[in-house]
Amino acid sequence: MLNTSTTATHSSDIVVDKVSLRYGKGDSAVLALDGLSLNVGKEEFCVIVGPSGCGKSSLLYLIAGLEARTGGMIKVGERPVSDAGADRGMVFQAWLTVRQNVEYGPRRKGMPTAERNRIVDHYLGEIGLSAFKDHYPSQLSGGMKQRVAIARALANDPEVLL
Repeated sequence: MLNTSTTATHSSDIVVDKVSLRYGKGDSAVLALDGLSLNVGKEEFCVIVGPSGCGKSSLLYLIAGLEARTGGMIKVGERPVSDAGADRGMVFQAWLTVRQNVEYGPRRKGMPTAERNRIVDHYLGEIGLSAFKDHYPSQLSGGMKQRVAIARALANDPEVLL
C-alpha cells in the first residue's frame, strides 16, 4: 500500500489530497492507497517507486481518471479529476499497428485525417520508428513498444503525461 504525505509550498499542476482507494468490499477488500497526499508542480518531474502491489499504477489510473477513488480529492490544474480527459495522457499499451496506435487519440477526438497524419508522422519521426509504422507489437522490441506508447500519449497534446 502506497502511503506518503508531502506538501509543496509552490502551486501544483497535480494535487493529490488525502486520496484513498479500496478494491472490493467487506473482509476481502484491499486497501491500495490510504490518505495519500502529494503535489507535483508544473514542469516538475516526479518518479513513483515502490514494491509490486503498493499502489503505484493505481495512483496513475486515479490521476488519469480511469479509476474512481474511494476518498480524498485529485486536481489537475484547477480542475477536479472525476473522469478521463484529453488533458492527461497516460503511457499504457493498447495495440494495433504502430500508426493506428499513435493516431488513436486524435482519431477519437474527430481530428481530420490530414492533421492526424501530420501528427502521427511527426511523432513517429521523433521516436525513430517511421519505418515501423505498419508493424504490430509482436514485431517490435520492448523498447520500441515503449516509444510507441509514449508517442501515442504525446499525440493527444496532453497537459500532463502519466
